Amino acid sequence: MRKNVLLLFSLTTFAYAFSAIIHSPGNEYSDIVYIFNRQTASGHLLAPYTQSTFEYPVLTALFFYLAAKVGLYFGQINSLERYYIVTALAMYPFALGTVYETEKLVRRLTQKPELPLLGFLVLAPTFWFYSVYNWYILGGYSMMLAINSYLGGKVPRSGMLFGISAATSLISAVPIVALLILPGKKRRLSLLGCALAAWGVINLPFIILSYHGWLEEFLFHVNVTMEDSWLVLIPALNSNLTSIYAKYLSLAVIAGSFFALYPAARAAAPKPASARQEGSPAGSRQASNQAGLKSFNASALTKYAGGFSWLSLSAFLLGSYVFAPQLVILLLPLFAAAFAGAGLVEYFVFLEFDMLNVAILLEWFEVSSPLQLPAVTQIFSVARCALLLGLILLFLRNNGCGFRLQARPTAPEILH
Repeated sequence: MRKNVLLLFSLTTFAYAFSAIIHSPGNEYSDIVYIFNRQTASGHLLAPYTQSTFEYPVLTALFFYLAAKVGLYFGQINSLERYYIVTALAMYPFALGTVYETEKLVRRLTQKPELPLLGFLVLAPTFWFYSVYNWYILGGYSMMLAINSYLGGKVPRSGMLFGISAATSLISAVPIVALLILPGKKRRLSLLGCALAAWGVINLPFIILSYHGWLEEFLFHVNVTMEDSWLVLIPALNSNLTSIYAKYLSLAVIAGSFFALYPAARAAAPKPASARQEGSPAGSRQASNQAGLKSFNASALTKYAGGFSWLSLSAFLLGSYVFAPQLVILLLPLFAAAFAGAGLVEYFVFLEFDMLNVAILLEWFEVSSPLQLPAVTQIFSVARCALLLGLILLFLRNNGCGFRLQARPTAPEILH
């Protein structure tokens, strides 16, 4: 194993242990502790979907249930502590795996991958604070594994991993949007088809077992209170956090963002070598037959996959009516890829963004109405959204995109 990976794993272990300690039962709040207490409040463990509403997707629900069963195996006394230890230990390999997969991706972009990984992931305040807060690290690992599998030419495997990721935390599958923009109809169909098939196969037993309970997970998020979104700047929504109009506006903003960013992504997407062979009938036939990934320039494909995966997830979170701080744990690996060659300006903007993200929870229980302005938590949330928007604009600028979001043409580089 490379020395830089050992260093990253060592720092990851310290960060993960810190997060596990500060969120252990009796310390800072975490969903891991809260949900166990909720699911066992009746005196016995309620099974997700069949016996209670559970707001996480099926693989996370299964992960929780098994850990809770282990915690309760020796009786009620200290069951919470046993469950928490089992959960933290079981998620630890996924934290290491996320760092490892991110290092593999960033290594394709720079000769010193440890620098962006240290700055944007392993030493990021959010990583230290939210790694053992809920179960998003599971989806983060499968997300990074899916992106690397795609870059390795294993498109069906990548699709299946995105399906697994969606069955763990639905939002972690959003980066598939960026890969679906890449040219190649058969490749797009394979990626999307395998993702939907994997997601469907995983969910089918739960649908058969308890369709209404399974559906409640989605209804929970449709009806959930608006949280940590810049939409609180709209007075009518700030005073009514459950307003259905917040959901409609959120969908419109997300759709509008994707529509506005599509030309930039389309222009920045690398073209197969065969598609650039102007005037060549043989080249045209190759292009129409959907040239394989080997026909792409390797560095251009990696740069696009890492950067625009980050952009798609950032745009989604920025438009969402729920932008809870723990969701940023999914963004950190993609930050390392998107800003692998960035300068100090981008890093300091990121650091402000990330520190505000942690400050939201640190202040959460210090105010009476943390979800509404003028609470300091929402001031932090709005400022965090503004900084993320600034980072999106910096990313577009760094990738040669002008005000019309059209990428400036660059000389093609073809691998021989």
